Amino acid sequence: MHKVPAASMLDLARTVLRTEAAAILRLVDTLDGDFERAIETLFECRGRVIVTGMGKSGIICRKIAATFSSTGTPAFFLHPAEAIHGDLGALCDDDVVIAMSRSGETEEVIRLLESIRRIGARLIAITGEPGSTLGKAADVTLDCGISEEACPLKLAPTASTTAALALGDALAMTLLVRKGFREEDFALQALLAEVAETHGVSPMQIALAWFATRPSGVIPIIGVTKMAQLEESLAAVAIRLTDAERDLLDAAYATRPVFTFGQ
Repeated sequence: MHKVPAASMLDLARTVLRTEAAAILRLVDTLDGDFERAIETLFECRGRVIVTGMGKSGIICRKIAATFSSTGTPAFFLHPAEAIHGDLGALCDDDVVIAMSRSGETEEVIRLLESIRRIGARLIAITGEPGSTLGKAADVTLDCGISEEACPLKLAPTASTTAALALGDALAMTLLVRKGFREEDFALQALLAEVAETHGVSPMQIALAWFATRPSGVIPIIGVTKMAQLEESLAAVAIRLTDAERDLLDAAYATRPVFTFGQ
């Protein structure tokens, strides 16, 4: 086993951190109108945000999907290999797909492109190669290229995944502000997820079941665009929340002020 002097280990660690920090700082200067178009695409999404990628990119995608979900944007991770074998049925034409691939040529991701187009979902690409197959196929392409990886062997994805994660956070946080998401909303989302897990249903169904118990509450099913969405909404009618669960959600709920034109 090769023994590395303590000073050398610290120097290496600092180099890794500087390299990864530089990868993020590069993104600051490359943000442009494409980022703004990505935000508007996500803001206008009437369905869900599906985040997909393979390998280390897939791990980053899972975190990005979780961040979207906890800040007011329904999202989930879709494994591209599993999607090819049937899971693509979860994709609807009012969804937005965020596909991540450093090279833009990841086989499993590229094989999804035709199906995404056929279904009619919008596509945002996060890639280090905007001129790649993925970059050219997307409605919006975000450049996440880096000058070098932090790995001393230049093998393990390090700076590239750090940059991709930071760019995903930038999307989620900017969208949060664009939607007017508040601190109270974050707390309510967490409680909805907690109650949903207890009942074995989705947070959306818990939200509908809870809202229907409020004074003058109605279940807003008008506007759903898929039979599955209608069935999920109607199924919420059968959910019976306990008094404790209703009180928990009521305590976290804060109405938004209503503004009219001219104010």
